[in-house]
Amino acid sequence: MRDIGKNVAGERSGSAILNGLVWDVTERVKAEEALRREDSFRRAIIDRATEGLCVCHEIETPPYIRFTVWNVRMTEITGYTIEEINQRGWYQAVYPDPDLQRRARERMERMRVGDDLRDEEWEITARTELDVL
Repeated sequence: MRDIGKNVAGERSGSAILNGLVWDVTERVKAEEALRREDSFRRAIIDRATEGLCVCHEIETPPYIRFTVWNVRMTEITGYTIEEINQRGWYQAVYPDPDLQRRARERMERMRVGDDLRDEEWEITARTELDVL
């Protein structure tokens, strides 16, 4: 249950008056818990995947791509955490050659309009212990 109330002093009698509203939030609480369980289940699948899994979207400012999903395997493959890759930028981090960065951006643009990326391989440069952000 949830309630909202206000204790207001009576103008004429000087007595206290309670003005309030009470409603049952049981269904909302159940729905929120179900969403938490579902999110936890999805996160477990992503984190335990043997392949690198990530999800990103374009942003208007550098580094132009922001990742919202980045599993542990992606960190192992690239050497970057999600925070680091979002700070440095995907293209800037894994394609140090400016020409390769340009080609990779062009390739992603074609993918966004329906070009298929399956069975395509791109070599990336992983972060080493000598790399500093």
